Amino acid sequence: MTGLALVEFVLAAPVLFLLMFAIVDFGQALALADNLAYAADAGVAYAYQHWKKGDGAAISNLLAIKDATVRAVKGGNNAYLLADNEVTVEKICGCPGDDSEDDGLSPKDCADIDTEGAVSEDLCDGYGNPQIIFRITTSKTLQQSLTRYFWNARTITRSSEYRVQ
Repeated sequence: MTGLALVEFVLAAPVLFLLMFAIVDFGQALALADNLAYAADAGVAYAYQHWKKGDGAAISNLLAIKDATVRAVKGGNNAYLLADNEVTVEKICGCPGDDSEDDGLSPKDCADIDTEGAVSEDLCDGYGNPQIIFRITTSKTLQQSLTRYFWNARTITRSSEYRVQ
């Protein structure tokens, strides 16, 4: 009977350890997804604040928005720091209309829309005022600790957008 407990432990321990490491890896993935969403929201907040202040030069500079997004996660866990190639910033300009794409806008040239928010009424041919969307997307590949032997690395992506009306 004394050897029976050892046999049961040898059979159960690998399953329990695998379950424990899977829970830890899942927690890391959730923490990374939360940090990516926070960084994307920080980039959108930067765009919003500078738009409301009327700082057209800062808001037109997509690199400044990208820099604000990357800086949002500094000081935390080094595993979650973002590199410049893990952040994309898009500026989408257009008019609401029947021929709209998935973002709800028919494309227009951003140079036609003033960055200070003053827009021409006839630019959208009666479909409403032109709109600008700032879309920030953050992504990072998470290499799991011990469960990487069972499945491949996952890329986690989060995005946020600010629509200027």
